[in-house]
Amino acid sequence: MGNATDKRRNMDWLSVLEPYRDALTAVPLKKGTLIDFTDGERPCYIFFLLRGSFKVCGNLPDGRQMLYMFAEAFMIFGEMELLQGNEASLLPVHREWESGNTVQMMSDGHALRLNYDAIREKLLNGPAFMRLVAVSLAEKINYFSKMQLKNTLLPAESRVASYLLGSAGEDGMFNENQKRVSEQLCISYRHLHRILNDFCAKGYLENRKRCYCILDPEGLRTISEQSQDSIL
Repeated sequence: MGNATDKRRNMDWLSVLEPYRDALTAVPLKKGTLIDFTDGERPCYIFFLLRGSFKVCGNLPDGRQMLYMFAEAFMIFGEMELLQGNEASLLPVHREWESGNTVQMMSDGHALRLNYDAIREKLLNGPAFMRLVAVSLAEKINYFSKMQLKNTLLPAESRVASYLLGSAGEDGMFNENQKRVSEQLCISYRHLHRILNDFCAKGYLENRKRCYCILDPEGLRTISEQSQDSIL
């Protein structure tokens, strides 16, 4: 996500937020923290993630999730909710997909939280702020379109390798719920289990009862990147 991210960083976003400093709060985010945008709730916050890594999953109406992205700060969350507000959608299928997204911290982090409950119209009419939002949304659209290609065309081994690299802790340990992971990667639990066993047999992972330890991150990265380069 490099070029768009660099452009947004170069916009001097702190100066963009200066007029709204009274509505800003510094927020520490622990590993595992969830930021949910769910059906029936109308958030009044935008989060500017300054430090930390995270994943974003789409929440399907039946309760399942699909992985959208792994990334690191800087990132903005909640700008779409600001734009939508309580207004009726222009898309007739929108109501079917109001379950929204879930952002989960994969490491400890830090964010600025902007409460726009009382200043929504001011934000929507602020050219500098709306330019920041536009760049953020353009970056996400570009990234998510590539993720859709990956989820559709890449082999499961490549997606699992990417997931392991993105979700493992600094100590290389992977201990997420495998049923949930299989849902997010759109593969069966049995298929995921076979891939993990195959990675162990090849020396990429080691099964340590309740978790897996990454032994060869470069090997997993090669599996992930070889397939990605063929379509992206």
